[in-house]
Amino acid sequence: MADIQRRDSIKPPNETAAPEHGVADTPPEPPPSPALPNAPPIVADRQCAYRGPNEPREWARFAVEVLTLIALVIYAYIAKGQLTEMHDATVATQQAAYDACVSAQISQRELLEAQKTNTLSQAMAASSIMQAAAEINTEKAYITFDSRLPKPEELLQDDPNFKVVYSIKNDGKSAANDVRIGFKAILVRNDEVFKVNDKKIPVDFQGKYLPAGFSFPGTPEIGRPITPSIPVVDSDGRNVAKTSEEVQKVLNDSAIIAVIGHISYSDFAGTYEDRFCVTLWQMLPGTQRKEGSRPNEKTCFNYNHKQDNYAFTAKPPSVVAPQASFPEISCLPPK
Repeated sequence: MADIQRRDSIKPPNETAAPEHGVADTPPEPPPSPALPNAPPIVADRQCAYRGPNEPREWARFAVEVLTLIALVIYAYIAKGQLTEMHDATVATQQAAYDACVSAQISQRELLEAQKTNTLSQAMAASSIMQAAAEINTEKAYITFDSRLPKPEELLQDDPNFKVVYSIKNDGKSAANDVRIGFKAILVRNDEVFKVNDKKIPVDFQGKYLPAGFSFPGTPEIGRPITPSIPVVDSDGRNVAKTSEEVQKVLNDSAIIAVIGHISYSDFAGTYEDRFCVTLWQMLPGTQRKEGSRPNEKTCFNYNHKQDNYAFTAKPPSVVAPQASFPEISCLPPK
């Protein structure tokens, strides 16, 4: 009995005391599995079991490489999409440029055709205008003022002053209204410099209505000729006598008489204004020279000026429109 109690009190070191009141704190471990009869012995892998200090760094580098590869794949995908969009946009731009080029070619051809049509239309319109202007010019009034040196028998009149003879006519086919004419005659020696001064030219002739074919003076009565004349003055405005040396210079072609004046009137087509200067001289027998060859004669000629305000004039309008030049347009289809 004592022996049994002693064996019970002596327990193996791995055995724990039984819990009090028959309650265990943890479940008992299952018994080890019996070894298989043919299984090789399990040997622990020392390399796997070893944990070196550089192993976390290797894992980090591997993770970075994997993430970098993923990022490169994503970037390549995005870049491919962008390149595709850029290519599509480039193709669309090239197509739009080609369409615009073709449209420009069509517009250029249409413009050139319009220019040709416009030139033809202008030529036809100009022809009609010229025809109407020519008809008006033949039908309008035309007032003329003519002057000449006196004849020998006219110099024998009692008036001591030297005078030139003038006449006024309406050589047109229509009546002239509100006719106003002013004139004066100036003797200018060849050694003088002629300066036209028209500030003090009075209105010597007026007519409210001068019909076509009008002439002043008219047909003289038998034995009573009518010879209208203008007294001649020198450069200082003094009357020139018949017997003066200046008159002899005119008769010897050493002086001229400049008849200057102005004309204004109206008719059915519009108004007309004219300033004129006419030179008179006596050419010596056996001599010959051209009118306007001397400085004073050129000054007189340059004073002439006409200005009419008609609805149509005989001046031909410009029938050639300015042609725009265009470079040739070449269109290359997109590739």
